[in-house]
Amino acid sequence: MLSAAASPSSAGAEVGADDGGQPAGNGERNARPLLPEGHREALQSVLRHQLELLASPVLRWEGDVWSGLFMALVVQIPPRDTPPHGQSDGGQPRADDEPAPAWRSELTLSLATLGEVRVRLALTGQRLDLELTATEETARRLRAGGQRLRERLTPLMEGGVTLTIHEAGADD
Repeated sequence: MLSAAASPSSAGAEVGADDGGQPAGNGERNARPLLPEGHREALQSVLRHQLELLASPVLRWEGDVWSGLFMALVVQIPPRDTPPHGQSDGGQPRADDEPAPAWRSELTLSLATLGEVRVRLALTGQRLDLELTATEETARRLRAGGQRLRERLTPLMEGGVTLTIHEAGADD
């Protein structure tokens, strides 16, 4: 249990509302939990995720988006030491054949009507590469609407959009 006992380093760490912030007769403040049990567990979880993100620039999340719709999301952030888009390491313009760093993401949805659909995307500068993987029936439906999706995304991406649709198990 986290608690704050008075010491020179924690003198202002915790003051109870009922003691008016006054030291106890022995010069120490009343020892109290810093956070209730449920809050501590939630805070530890958030802190752990933040430390993991600092160590490895990959963000992962899994859970129910809403009842009956499970989602797993992974976002891979380009390394911080990568120069900005259009520049090389020395601040000079990047050569045209040298690709910009890519933001990569993978999203997996489990849908009652379509089954599992996996979306992999890479955003490199102003170019978007999408790769969709689903069951045979769902892949057929995605291919039927693929041109419409590409047409809606293309005006947003100056570098273009590629869309690839796979059947699960075929290339996995």
